[in-house]
Amino acid sequence: MQLLILLGADVNTGILANYADYAKEDEKRSIIDWVNVAIQAMETEIKRGQKVKEPTPVDLSKLTNWKEYATVSVAITNPRLSIERRNTEVERMKRTKQYFEDVKELLISIGAKTWTELGGAGKTKSDSTGKSLLGPNLAADPAKETSFEEYEFASLLNSFTSLPRHLIPRYHELCEACLNGDNEKIQALCLPPEGAQNDEIPLQITVVLRDPRGYQLTGL
Repeated sequence: MQLLILLGADVNTGILANYADYAKEDEKRSIIDWVNVAIQAMETEIKRGQKVKEPTPVDLSKLTNWKEYATVSVAITNPRLSIERRNTEVERMKRTKQYFEDVKELLISIGAKTWTELGGAGKTKSDSTGKSLLGPNLAADPAKETSFEEYEFASLLNSFTSLPRHLIPRYHELCEACLNGDNEKIQALCLPPEGAQNDEIPLQITVVLRDPRGYQLTGL
């Protein structure tokens, strides 16, 4: 940033997103507005990361059905809940926040203005979550956790395409059969009956649960 300023870069201008066809007036920002949003977003993410605790050991043998097993397993295997990874991310975000604070101090010292001060129409909307900066999947509302029922099934061959929702109850049947080691049920769901004439498509065995907020695979 210092180099760009020394080279004559204009700091009193709007960010590129302001000039997109779909840009909303209350979401347009100047450079210093964008830096303020970045600082707020880092503060929010740092607080989220510091709240993550070491998971409590779970006796999987006491779980009685597929949904109980899946709910616990998702919480254990979910990379966002990895303590080591989260601690590393928190330290990285602290450094990033400090960088943006230094940039803000530099911009203020040379008279950088907000979008409203530059004559932009209306007041810029606050965004403490950083969704406009980080995107909705990386800046999810910590108060709204995803329930197990919202998780989607996707094919391992194409994990970005959800399987039809009307098949989800049958996939729960399949997963329950897998948990119980019920091979007959698995074959009935995944293989067409011998001599069958109907067009019903058997279930795929190569499926995975996916978090619909960020398209993250759970490992299940």
